[in-house]
Amino acid sequence: MFDNVISAPFNALVEDYVARQKELPNEESRVFGRRRMVGELIKLFRENRELFSGALSMPLPQEGSVSSIRLGGLEPLFIESARQVELSFEADHQKLPLNMDIGVRLAFGIIASSELLRDWLFPMGAPADDTIAETIQD
Repeated sequence: MFDNVISAPFNALVEDYVARQKELPNEESRVFGRRRMVGELIKLFRENRELFSGALSMPLPQEGSVSSIRLGGLEPLFIESARQVELSFEADHQKLPLNMDIGVRLAFGIIASSELLRDWLFPMGAPADDTIAETIQD
């Protein structure tokens, strides 16, 4: 169920984002595209909040065992996303500012926490999703 409800839509969002980023003519357009994707991810987390929260609160699998519900379905996406960012930097002849494998995973965590921990992070009321997406992307 997790793969159908979370992994597949998440993969589709990122694949669409990667395809669009390649087509955008300038950095301003690419920034807008990144903000749009962050907003879509926030929406995905919101629509599936209980499933994500349940998956994240499950005990970690024992060493040597495999648990598909533990976001393992996202591993190939993390790897591919990091590779795409690295290729983008290489194409622009820029040095990577950080380890992209770690950066992609932390970005995922930031986006996830902006929704899953929203009540704790913003007890007086959260800003609009657009504002959160802009802040995360910047």
